[in-house]
Amino acid sequence: MGRRLGAWVVDLIALFVIMLLVALLYTRFTYATGPGAGPHLLDDLILRLIGIVIVVLYEPVMTGLYGGTFGKIVVGIRVVHVDTGEPVMMGASFVRYICIVVIGFVTSLLPQAAGSILWLLWALSAFFDRSGYRQAWHDKVAKTWVVDR
Repeated sequence: MGRRLGAWVVDLIALFVIMLLVALLYTRFTYATGPGAGPHLLDDLILRLIGIVIVVLYEPVMTGLYGGTFGKIVVGIRVVHVDTGEPVMMGASFVRYICIVVIGFVTSLLPQAAGSILWLLWALSAFFDRSGYRQAWHDKVAKTWVVDR
């Protein structure tokens, strides 16, 4: 479980770096210079949309293509299908990610204490798994398992 947390931290750093590079490149090639020039509302909207697309697609696409995100690769774990032990396909990867998003959305709608408790239960759910696979809730729904590379 410690490696899953480590992978998450590496992914946060990786996404930060990716977003920073995208913002720097985008602003470098789109913002005009000179008196009265500067960012425009449309530029800001486009940059935000690019950021949303990157964040939303990062986990499911990386997992579907490479068996895990950059963080999982760095710490030496991967996501496989429970029944076959084979790398997950893109569909299962998106199901897994949608579950994570739904849990995050539901916890944000609840009063702070209840939302925090639900999020903590989700985060620790792999510890309480009796199947022997140490699956978190999103792993159970997508029929996936996190294993060593």
